[in-house]
Amino acid sequence: MKKIISILISFNLIISAKSQNSIKEIIIGDKCPDVELTNIINYKTTKARISDFKGKLLILDFWATFCVPCIGMFPKTDSLEKKFDHRVEFMPVTSERKEDVSFILDRIKKAKNISVTSATGDTILNALFRHTYIPHYVWINSEGKVIAITGLGEINIVNIQRALEGGTDFQLPVKIDAPEISVDIRKPVFVVSNPIKKENEIQLQKVEEKNLMYYSVLTKWGGIGSGGSRRDSFRIVATRNSIGGLYRTALGRAQYKYIFMNSTLWDVKDSSISHFNDELLLAMPTGPAGQSLKTNWFNENGFNYELQVPRLMEMRQKKFDIMAEDLNRYFGALYGINGKIEKRKVKCLVMIRTSNEEKLKTQGVVAERMGTQFGWSLKNVPLEVLINDLRRPLQMFPPLVDETAYTGNIDIELNCNLSKLDELNRELGRYGLQLIEAEREIDMIVIKSIQNQN
Repeated sequence: MKKIISILISFNLIISAKSQNSIKEIIIGDKCPDVELTNIINYKTTKARISDFKGKLLILDFWATFCVPCIGMFPKTDSLEKKFDHRVEFMPVTSERKEDVSFILDRIKKAKNISVTSATGDTILNALFRHTYIPHYVWINSEGKVIAITGLGEINIVNIQRALEGGTDFQLPVKIDAPEISVDIRKPVFVVSNPIKKENEIQLQKVEEKNLMYYSVLTKWGGIGSGGSRRDSFRIVATRNSIGGLYRTALGRAQYKYIFMNSTLWDVKDSSISHFNDELLLAMPTGPAGQSLKTNWFNENGFNYELQVPRLMEMRQKKFDIMAEDLNRYFGALYGINGKIEKRKVKCLVMIRTSNEEKLKTQGVVAERMGTQFGWSLKNVPLEVLINDLRRPLQMFPPLVDETAYTGNIDIELNCNLSKLDELNRELGRYGLQLIEAEREIDMIVIKSIQNQN
């Protein structure tokens, strides 16, 4: 009997998956189906239908808890709802679990004093309005018709006023997700094929993975992957990386503190190669305009790299050294630069204790780590975890250094925007901690000109 039930459940899951794939995508001008929103947080009911918003401008806001720009828009959308006396209603939608989303929204409420509504566990709306990048906004007018699909740059007072007026000339730029070729690290990504002659035709035959022993490949970006580095015990794959990003992977050897740009120091004499410095990306605006600028930058300055070494332990341990040698060999010959780890005296953000009073000691037995840019909660973890968790929101600042000498596990809750140093220090002060700017001699990834380069 159990086996029959199991087969029936599996069959239903297959049918459900097929029906998801067969859902017709909704485009501008279509009537939005009367989909039911479920597991809604911070709303008058836990369920609602699209038709419940008839007579209003409904803007579906597709987001995720890991999306910093999405969360950064919530104060703005809350303000716009109040500005228009709720004639416009934003409905955030995510496929994530209600439990995970609730924690994040609670942190936002404490940090920004706003109550964000969100539908959770969604699958239908994400299938109807397909997208690659978030935030993603779908504008539905008072009659239930889709009138715009945009990025965050179009969310403003002027456009909302025009949408509410309902003129026939209403039109906004359509959000277009840049095409992206996904990669699977479990298989070779950039391996070339063997040309063979068969019946007077030249055909390409892919090299079988079992026959691949050792190779490394460096290519221009070409739209492959959304960026980042992936690795297993005998392979490294880095897509949509800058020169600095590649060196951070190789020389950082998978250490978290070396992921971010503030771990890299450019010391080059030739101004003609200064455009390779990926710190330029930090100055680019957010939104569709910024995304377009970044895509253009990576088209010119982005690279992909893949390395596979034999499964011999000795070779697996040397894979980062091999990658560094490849980069220095190529970029050294082409641009006259090399990268290495060096001790340098640089400005840092130094974490210190301002009091000997015990305010950090953990009270729990279970480790917990949750949060977003508007707040962070840690329980029963080493202070090093806090330092690492602050590296991403503070990547615009100098590198972080821990001088607290604190060895025990901590409990800490920070209710603020973690990227705002004054707000962060106010919260850290409650625990006898502070971040100060000071010069320190630390290990940096240094990309510099080769001496006597011809």
